[in-house]
Amino acid sequence: MLKKSNEKDSSFKVPKVKIEVIGIGGGGCKIAYFLASEIKNLKTTLIDKDFKLLKSFKKGKLKKILLTKEEHKDKKLLEKYLKPVDLSLVVACLGGETTKRYLALILEILEKKAKINLGIFIFPFAFEGEKKSLEARDTLKKVLTKLEGVMVLSNQKVFESVAKSLTFNLALQEINKTLAISLENLIEVLRAPQLINIDFADLRELFKKSKGNLIYLNSISISKETKLEEIEKRLFQNPFLEIKLDTPKKILLSLEGGPDLELYLFEKIAEKVYVKNPSGRIIIGLNQIKSLQGKLRILILAIGKAEVLLDKNSKTKYQKEKKLRKVTKMKRKTSLELQKEKELQVKKILEEDSKWDKPAFLESF
Repeated sequence: MLKKSNEKDSSFKVPKVKIEVIGIGGGGCKIAYFLASEIKNLKTTLIDKDFKLLKSFKKGKLKKILLTKEEHKDKKLLEKYLKPVDLSLVVACLGGETTKRYLALILEILEKKAKINLGIFIFPFAFEGEKKSLEARDTLKKVLTKLEGVMVLSNQKVFESVAKSLTFNLALQEINKTLAISLENLIEVLRAPQLINIDFADLRELFKKSKGNLIYLNSISISKETKLEEIEKRLFQNPFLEIKLDTPKKILLSLEGGPDLELYLFEKIAEKVYVKNPSGRIIIGLNQIKSLQGKLRILILAIGKAEVLLDKNSKTKYQKEKKLRKVTKMKRKTSLELQKEKELQVKKILEEDSKWDKPAFLESF
């Protein structure tokens, strides 16, 4: 029987992708809360052992899990309140005590609850010490195989990437803002229909039978008149990455523009992405939005191998610089060593001079 034209056919509804951001520890909770305030209708769970901190987060669709510090109780608590989702985005600052203690446990639970788990991890500042940096890397290595992919950002990069006049809090917010823009665009692309569609099935295909991938995620909004070289530069430049992805094996590319978007421009941008790895796979989406007249919004999500994270000999830039300083310091001589050298030189000169004080006919005696 034919249905009336004004009846809604539920069979044509696109299933809504269930996405949740999970903040772990003080730093992770603050970033997750910021993302919740920037991205509409983002389900957010905050996990920490600090009651006062969790109480301070009030706006948005928040779920708060207060840890008891007793692992067997916390495991039951987490299993109860972490619900099944399509995509979980786990945010944590590596090196923190809560992250170090609970991250592996939370990811173990999420492996059964979420179809895709992605980690967004922040490395500590250099001034927090080499020990903390090494602990952060060790934590990452332990949990890498529990995640489909990880993106590793660095607090230290703030000093290289933002204006020196910014306050400390505002400088840190630049990392959060960059992350929020990229995640918001990714979520919109997954949820909204497009001319050439990208959906959750494409995301699953990207990570199919693969765990522990290194992720590159970036979103840019620019004028349609921007030169291709500048578009390429900005698209592949995320200043806050601790570990960069050099050779992606799979790429998801979404290009959005106004009604004036030409096929030629779409092709040229796709070519710029293709040359990054001609043998890799590229999933492409395209959409036209009236509000983007004269503008472009481009999203790239690339994944590749994460050997650099598992390599025992790999070191962060800070560690390499510290080792270099140590070697240089070893080469430098102390003031005592310099004084002894000076005394030896003086002694040698005096010995040479004393030969001239002795008459020539007495040299044989």
